[in-house]
Amino acid sequence: MKERKTESVFWSHPLAFWLQDCALGDPPLIPEQEWRMEHRLNCPKIHFEEISNGFLMTSLMKFIDPQTQLSLDFSENGKSKKGRSLQFQNLLIRISRFYETNLEQIIVCQLPDLHTLTRIEFDGEDFFFVKFELSYLDSHERYQKVIN
Repeated sequence: MKERKTESVFWSHPLAFWLQDCALGDPPLIPEQEWRMEHRLNCPKIHFEEISNGFLMTSLMKFIDPQTQLSLDFSENGKSKKGRSLQFQNLLIRISRFYETNLEQIIVCQLPDLHTLTRIEFDGEDFFFVKFELSYLDSHERYQKVIN
């Protein structure tokens, strides 16, 4: 039996904190009007559905890589588990590139396993939940990542 998950579990992980900081930090990287519904403007926190609807992710992808022509796919293909997984993988790759090129830093922790994108039931509704298990790479793996 699958362990029941809550939004609080999602928000307790580093990537969720990073998303919150990018969107609502002081100053935010992305103007709120670009990704947030009008009735939620100036709300002090991000709601889970604001991440899952794709607008914040699209805005972050454009910020991280302004040259990109890609955006999230809202067609039936983009709604599939495989489509969402590919879009999320694309975002993680761009985050890594952003840190390497703009900040001259290398992310030295494993990125979330894309196979952990699972569909679960939450309060009678279906949500897509990402479990972020970040663990530090050992020094050998870190060295291999630096030289590659």
